[in-house]
Amino acid sequence: MSMKKHRRKSKSAVVYIPIAILTVALLGVLGISAFLRIIEIEVVGARRYSKEEIIRASGISIGDNILFINTDNAINKIKATLPYVKEVIIEYDIPDTVHISISEAEAFATIMDSGGLLVIDAAGRVLDKTEVAPDNLIDIKGFTPNNSTIGNALRAFAGDETRLRYLKEVLEAIETEGIGSEISTIDVSSIANISFRYRGRFTVMLGTTDNIRYKFGTLAVIVEEIETNSPVNVTGTIYLSAGGPARWQEDR
Repeated sequence: MSMKKHRRKSKSAVVYIPIAILTVALLGVLGISAFLRIIEIEVVGARRYSKEEIIRASGISIGDNILFINTDNAINKIKATLPYVKEVIIEYDIPDTVHISISEAEAFATIMDSGGLLVIDAAGRVLDKTEVAPDNLIDIKGFTPNNSTIGNALRAFAGDETRLRYLKEVLEAIETEGIGSEISTIDVSSIANISFRYRGRFTVMLGTTDNIRYKFGTLAVIVEEIETNSPVNVTGTIYLSAGGPARWQEDR
C-alpha cells in the first residue's frame, strides 16, 4: 500500500514540478517586463523630418514594453512613410530608452514621367514629385520612367531596362566623384553615346558605361589640363575613351 502511495507521489511530482517552474519563470518575466516601459525615444541624424514625425512613423510609443519592439517592422514603417529617409538604425538601452538613427537621402536629379517631374536621389529612388524643378539638381533627358512612385526606385518600360541601368551607373559614378553640383544635364537618349554638361561649358561624351570609373578619372585630368593651358572660360567637347586617352575639341 505504501509503495502505491509512493508511486502516486512520484507521478504527481513529475507533472507538477515543471508546471511550478514555468509558473515562477512566467511570473518573473511579467514582473520584470512591468518595469521595462519606454520613457525616452531619442532621434539623431534627421534634418528634413522632425523628431515627432519619425517617432510617429515608427509606431513606437512612450509606455511600450521595450522587450516587445519589432525593430525591423519599425524601420520598414519609417522608410515607407518618409521617402527622404535612406537608412535607419534602431537600438535600445535596457530598461527604458530607444535610439533611432536616421540617414537622409539627398535630392540629386530630376526626371520627367507621364505624371510630372520627379525628384530622385543618386540611387534612382523617387523622393518627391514637383511642378517646379529645384535649383542645382541634374536634369535627366532621354529616359521616361514607367509610373514610378514616391519612395520607390525608378522603373523602366519593357525593353528599356538597359537604359535605366546605365543611367543609374552614371548617377552612382557622379556621386562617388562628388561632382553632382557641377553637372547640369545628363542625356541617355543613346546608350551607346551618353553625354552630360559639365561646369556649364564642357559637353562630355561618355559613350557607354564601360570602365566608367576610369573615364571619370580621365575627365578630371583633362579638365585640369584645359583650364591650365587654355583661355579662361573656353568651351568645347571632351570625348572619353574606355581605355585610352580623352580627346578635347574646342568650340570655334
